[in-house]
Amino acid sequence: MAMKLDLNSGDEAQLRDAHMCGELGYARYCDVKALSDITVRYGQEGERVFYGHRIMLCSVSRWFQAAFTVNLQGNELQEITLEDDDTDAVQHMLYHAYGLPSPSLPTASEWLDHLRYNLNLYQVAEKYSVPSLATMSVGCFKRHWDSYLDDIDVAGEDVYHSYQDVVQRVYIVARAQDGEHRRDHPLVKILLDGTITHQRISITKDHDKILDLFTKAADDVAEFGRDIFVHMMNSTKPKTDTTGCISITWTNKFTCPECEHAWIRTHDPHVSEVVSGHCPECDTYFSDWNTQRAS
Repeated sequence: MAMKLDLNSGDEAQLRDAHMCGELGYARYCDVKALSDITVRYGQEGERVFYGHRIMLCSVSRWFQAAFTVNLQGNELQEITLEDDDTDAVQHMLYHAYGLPSPSLPTASEWLDHLRYNLNLYQVAEKYSVPSLATMSVGCFKRHWDSYLDDIDVAGEDVYHSYQDVVQRVYIVARAQDGEHRRDHPLVKILLDGTITHQRISITKDHDKILDLFTKAADDVAEFGRDIFVHMMNSTKPKTDTTGCISITWTNKFTCPECEHAWIRTHDPHVSEVVSGHCPECDTYFSDWNTQRAS
């Protein structure tokens, strides 16, 4: 039976007052049961519940679009269960459909927690065909990977196991969809670029330990070892464009006055840079190694 509003009763006053309350927009209806037309269950045993809207989920996910529109039964679905996924990553995906940050974001300052979260998020985004979420998770992974390498404590007790764990997870995620190894996968490229860049710019007293860390991971994770070698070889080739021009990398050679150990570091010729740190061989410290630069 159709319902009618009686504007001669209190309905008109209620409508007038209601339009002054709260903000407009889709976000306010995220996980709200009142206007929901689909219940999403997730978690290890389907214990988590999200009250969603088909149109919102379909607008970001090709998987949900197919589930709700590929046949007539999709229109009759009142509840759908998502299985075998990371619980926090699924919650993030559902909130993402409404343009909201997830309440399950890691609060710890440990970069490793963020890296693992980003990888779980990417897996869920790929499984449920949410391209905007996949792109976002790749960007977050790069930012956290760079920060992790900058802050890495090579003297830490579990540093190798944590580093190797991330490397292995990246390759598991990268080949999860089709089972094929792809060196050009965005996550693999971030892994390789960050590792190569970090070992080149590091001139701290822990330089050798950092190289040992990378070398051991390359030895233990076969795919990483093969990819890092190819990546390094390709990066040393002079690159030519269609005009026949070649790219030039500027380097400085530093020599320690105490032990005469020498090493090379790339630099930007247009930027004046103070290079401080320890000799990787004898631990001699200079606040500016430019004074020991070979002419």
